[in-house]
Amino acid sequence: MNDSPDSLEVAQAIQRFIAGLRREGVAVSPAETIDAVKAVRSLGLEDREAFRRALRTTLVKHRDLFPIFEARFDSFFASPGGKQRGKGRERGAGVGSAPTGRKGPAQVPADPRRERLERRAGRVLALRRRVEERRGRSGRFQVILPPTGRVVEEFSPRRPAGADPRVEQERHGPRTGAAEIRRLDLLRTITKEEDERIASEIPRLVRRIRLKAGRRKKASMRGRPWPAGAIRKSLSTGGVPFVIPARRRRPRRPRVVVLADVSWSVLRASALFLMMASEFLKQDARTAVHLFVDRCADASRPLERWDRSGTLGFQRFLDGVEGIDPKASSDYGRAFHQAAFSRIGGVRTGRRDTLLVVLGDGRNNGRDPQAWAFEELTRRCRRVIWIDPEPESRWSTGDSDLEAYLPYCDVVCEARDLEGLSRGVAELVRSL
Repeated sequence: MNDSPDSLEVAQAIQRFIAGLRREGVAVSPAETIDAVKAVRSLGLEDREAFRRALRTTLVKHRDLFPIFEARFDSFFASPGGKQRGKGRERGAGVGSAPTGRKGPAQVPADPRRERLERRAGRVLALRRRVEERRGRSGRFQVILPPTGRVVEEFSPRRPAGADPRVEQERHGPRTGAAEIRRLDLLRTITKEEDERIASEIPRLVRRIRLKAGRRKKASMRGRPWPAGAIRKSLSTGGVPFVIPARRRRPRRPRVVVLADVSWSVLRASALFLMMASEFLKQDARTAVHLFVDRCADASRPLERWDRSGTLGFQRFLDGVEGIDPKASSDYGRAFHQAAFSRIGGVRTGRRDTLLVVLGDGRNNGRDPQAWAFEELTRRCRRVIWIDPEPESRWSTGDSDLEAYLPYCDVVCEARDLEGLSRGVAELVRSL
């Protein structure tokens, strides 16, 4: 491959392909672009598989980005299936596809929204397989992703392809009202007015969660008589109660322990989560709230002084909590070690009926994650729920040690907006 017009045309096609990768979120430097052109020049264009591997080796640095590269490669360098013209090139080669010398049927353009959802589901299922291989406890590891809900076995969204509200917002413009506030990204900078509107949505979400929680009663052959259930059941028989249903006795309420990261990166999400969760958690000896950044502190009693007016009030409240500095660098390993073994700021999980809820992004700033300390902390817990304010695409990337902690969890929930946080609170209420 020399500096002929054909080689220059292929080099320009590679540059357009790299521009598409950058739009998909794959970082490619100018030096890597030069390496890709040199690799293609050395291998030639006769073998499509060698051409694909040369680009993937030089342009993609992380295996989690391989699905994005493969989808982009198949759509950009698709075989148009036209007759060969000129110097053995197929129709369209060098403009939007690579000259491969082979014929094939024209590829039907795929729906980019569905491809995005499928790539997301593929990443989540791969994460579930890795976690279930490493975890020692029984049961299935569950992932909750809004708006498609719980991912269990395969990609089967409850909405039709392209029905993601975020995608619809890109197509039809921004939403207004409550839907816009509930889908507002909590990690970006927001105004004081937006913060007040977010706080005003909390009571509505609490009422919705409480309504669903009140419908969890199930009929049973044993237990105390259920008059309300008998009246509803008798409606189908003209008001004659032929069957008197009974209610099963609810199990003892578990002890709830909340570990919330209050560093600057997730401070807003932690404040909103505590605002909603406090409506369902009784302020007694069986509920404990611990806050941490680089160390852990018991804030169960101090939180009673918080007026729960919004995230700005929560920041002012943290200034008076001893041992908490939101501006410090996060150290999950140190905080979990202190929660598991220290008397000051430690977590009491003596009985096996404890429900542990952790809110944080798992970003440890390159420090030792001390996953063994988190394992010791969760060993005495009945159920462990992890709520991550970051989007799923950023899990276990960069300095995040989230994947080191997930094998000891039962549920992980994406909570990048208010709707996601409400799903995490609903999972907490469902486990009570």
